[in-house]
Amino acid sequence: MPSLTSTYNFNLPLVNNAIDANLWGGYLNANWTALDALLSGSTSLTSLSLSSTLSVTGLITATAGVKIPTGQAIYDGNNNELVKFTTTASAVNEITIANAATGSAPVISATGGDAGIPINLQSKGGDPYNFLAGSTGGGTRVRLFEQTTNGSNYIEVKAPDALSGNVNFTLPTGNGSANQALASDGSGNLSYIDVLRATAASLASNGYITLSNGLKLQWGVTGSVTALGSSSVSFPNAFSTAVYSVIITSGTNKSGSQSADYISSLSTTGFNVHNQSGSTAGIFYWFAIGV
Repeated sequence: MPSLTSTYNFNLPLVNNAIDANLWGGYLNANWTALDALLSGSTSLTSLSLSSTLSVTGLITATAGVKIPTGQAIYDGNNNELVKFTTTASAVNEITIANAATGSAPVISATGGDAGIPINLQSKGGDPYNFLAGSTGGGTRVRLFEQTTNGSNYIEVKAPDALSGNVNFTLPTGNGSANQALASDGSGNLSYIDVLRATAASLASNGYITLSNGLKLQWGVTGSVTALGSSSVSFPNAFSTAVYSVIITSGTNKSGSQSADYISSLSTTGFNVHNQSGSTAGIFYWFAIGV
């Protein structure tokens, strides 16, 4: 498509002003051939200045871009502002909008001269940013993708398909400490709390778990203890400070009457278990708590 090499300024004539009317007619007469080619789409315009509204029924192709002065806008069919523009004198970065074919998503991306460019979104008056769901397909989903050179996997956060009311979460001001977790106060205010976790463990038949608060749980089973005899038990992992409780349970069905089985010589390293059956040897299961 050829381009006009001249710039044309079309000005509306003033009412009852013969000079302006003549000028308007002069513009048309002098450039009618070019204007006819422009309106028919067989040529393009390099520059156009209007003092009123231009209505075009076809497509406008701007091979060198569209320049919109700062503070000006694109208007909708009701003559209301739709998109408004501001400028930065030394700008080197911008946004690029790309459409997409079937099955793909349109893209709004940061482009420009800098190597890394974020995109800033700013609401007005502290109001929220809304990610709306459609009428089908469930609640809103937000996906956070890995670096493209590593693949296309993502972490997705999804809102429930139905809510009985609004759910609000307010994050704490700091990062918390190692091994803490976020917890809610029931009103949506989140804070960091210490999480009770195992710091050491041996998950065997005679084993233990040490918790992050210092509490230690130990368990085990004895060998056969003779009738009216005793056996020494060593804890799989000695307690550091104190033993709070030891519970023993007979693992053998004993016959006849007997006194209650018991322990003695309890220390941070072990204890003795006593079988009070007068006739039956047997094993004992035990459980201990301490620090």
